[in-house]
Amino acid sequence: MDVSLALGSGAARGLAHIGVLKVFEENGITVREIAGTSIGSIIGGLYSQGYSAVEMEKIALENSIFDYIRMADFQVPPSSAMLKGKKVQSYIETLFGDKTFADTKIPFKAVATNILNGKETVFNSGKLSDVIMCSISIPGIFPPFEYQGTYFVDGALTNPVPIDILELKNTIKVGVDVTPKHIYHDKEDIKSLMKTSNILMQSFAIMEDNIVERKMGNFDNIVIIKPVFDKPILYHFHKAKYFISKGEEATRKILDYIV
Repeated sequence: MDVSLALGSGAARGLAHIGVLKVFEENGITVREIAGTSIGSIIGGLYSQGYSAVEMEKIALENSIFDYIRMADFQVPPSSAMLKGKKVQSYIETLFGDKTFADTKIPFKAVATNILNGKETVFNSGKLSDVIMCSISIPGIFPPFEYQGTYFVDGALTNPVPIDILELKNTIKVGVDVTPKHIYHDKEDIKSLMKTSNILMQSFAIMEDNIVERKMGNFDNIVIIKPVFDKPILYHFHKAKYFISKGEEATRKILDYIV
């Protein structure tokens, strides 16, 4: 069975995309085109180059919490963002090298947001590492990324699950939604929210969730995979095994709609 796949934003929760792809591979489901936003652009970009889900899982599991701490190059005092983003950029360049969209084995698109005019930008050409930096540059966390004479921030601001930019006709369109909105109930839970970084992330999550809801209402005959997570743990990249398992779990539940 052939699918067109949209991988959404969601920070560390986006590691669930690897679990989705693992189940696809186990069941003979072939991905014919990929669109990705933010973390979805990283996973989608790697998969489009020919990385298997197992190979991506190995990369994710090899990185410890200390590896991610070392990538936190804080700006003191902060100006355009909390982090400089140079260490993350170096890591992305290590993953993708000098590869361009022309080098991909599966047609691939990545979404970013032009911070100067607020418009969604869909990339299908250029250097992969640069475009992915455009797509993952979360406002306030990373500075806007300068590319092709303008500045870009995270694609989640305009298209968190870019299923609408998939083009192939004879495939099943599948979107993976890991948008991280969390409903807070008890006092301890609410207390955990009352930190600047958590308020910022919850605000983004509410926005993303509303965008996804509106966009999905415009489509028929699509399959949405939405993993369920215990908490809105957005930056726990060192818990890759947990996130990947959640992606596998959610995908197995909808297999009958694809296979």
